[in-house]
Amino acid sequence: MIKSNFALRVYRRDWKKGLPFISIFICSFLYSVFFSIHSAAAFTITPLRHTVVLDPGETKELPLFVVNDEQQPLTVSGEVDAFTIDSETGQAVFGAKDEAKNWVKPVSGERTVEPGQHGELEFAITVPKDATPGAHYLGIFAKQSPGPGTVGIGARAGALLFLHVSGSVREELVRDDFSADSRWLFFGSPNIFLQLHNEGTIHVIPQGEIQVVNARDKVVATLPLNSESEAIYPGSKWRQVYHLEKISWTNIGPLTIRLQTQYGITKQVISDEVKVWYVPMVVVGPVVVVVVLLSFFVVRRTRKV
Repeated sequence: MIKSNFALRVYRRDWKKGLPFISIFICSFLYSVFFSIHSAAAFTITPLRHTVVLDPGETKELPLFVVNDEQQPLTVSGEVDAFTIDSETGQAVFGAKDEAKNWVKPVSGERTVEPGQHGELEFAITVPKDATPGAHYLGIFAKQSPGPGTVGIGARAGALLFLHVSGSVREELVRDDFSADSRWLFFGSPNIFLQLHNEGTIHVIPQGEIQVVNARDKVVATLPLNSESEAIYPGSKWRQVYHLEKISWTNIGPLTIRLQTQYGITKQVISDEVKVWYVPMVVVGPVVVVVVLLSFFVVRRTRKV
């Protein structure tokens, strides 16, 4: 396991400069997830995201506006949830454990919205005085209440809430795995596995590449590491499988697969390498056939003698 970490002091003014760009990216990345939620509900909400930076001990109220798209009155109530990113699918998974869920409370109770009208739900954020600086990834929802005399699960539509507690944050990305599916390559198209684990207190976006170098120290293949600029959230694991296209038989012999990635504001670096042997069948096959035939003739001749 390889670690790379750096303690970074971030003040509120620094957060406010960089967070709009970070939030736009993350919102775009998760838009498809929330779009499906909105489409399933018979109402819509605005805004679709909130980015909030608070000091420990500070409070703030957030509005969530609900538009009733139905032809009958709609009753909704507030709900708060936290999410993580699934390392296999890259999708947001709600129901995550995060102490910040207890910092955000619906304060407006149930609201009934007439057809074609809009209502407002209020959420109060109270950051404890002893809160640890860092980022929290939440969703604030408007949940439809079942009608009188009915039992069921109401639809809900939500907005992203990126809650940042100002102060000293830690960027720490750990390389859990970097390997190939085999140490011996006969067809020149191995799978390369990479898993990174965010043990810091803020999300990071790794960038870099994987290079394949032959015995003559020549780069024969280059794979981009994170071309879609996916973010790795605190506590989340990011696993990728890279497929190496067929390598020319002229690169027969030992190959070195090198990882070079950087992340964070200070461009911290994680590097690693794994060695494999490339023995292409297009070369080895004929040699094996010749050896077998020679052995066969030698054995036959020996028996005749």
